[in-house]
Amino acid sequence: MVALPYDYYLIAWFALAAVSTAYVAFDQFNGNPEPTVMKWGFILVTLYMGPFGLLLYVLADKEPHPGEHEQFTSPLWKQGIGSTIHCVAGDATGIILAAVVTASLGLSMWIDLIVEYIAGFSFGLLIFQSPPGQRYDVIWTARKPGKWLVHCHIRTTPRTTTSSSTAAAG
Repeated sequence: MVALPYDYYLIAWFALAAVSTAYVAFDQFNGNPEPTVMKWGFILVTLYMGPFGLLLYVLADKEPHPGEHEQFTSPLWKQGIGSTIHCVAGDATGIILAAVVTASLGLSMWIDLIVEYIAGFSFGLLIFQSPPGQRYDVIWTARKPGKWLVHCHIRTTPRTTTSSSTAAAG
């Protein structure tokens, strides 16, 4: 039931969010070569952010032509958006699920805060970062000499490292 004038804006926003999410979901599962966890990451972030999530997807991840995904996503700013989407999707989903559970149980705010923090961290880590039983290999190039902090989203070439941060010959 629409009670106040701003309710129309909310209805319009939710409709835009639903259409944006449907488009991203359809496009992700019909030809985008991203890993499944990244597909779900963009879908969830678009669900949470509506047209802004769609804009991020189109700018940073939507394959312009078949076979051009790696080249299209190679700029560092696009990899940064992908990394952020990857992390936000997991953490936000855990926090939202925990908020629903704690609100349903009528728990106090301080317990809600702790449960949301733990759920956001755990869901992000165990579902979106390193699901049990899975391993990811990353290939990267150090462009300048020095010590490098290896993170799970940097894609380039010659040196290979695994998710456990042990180096292997590339």
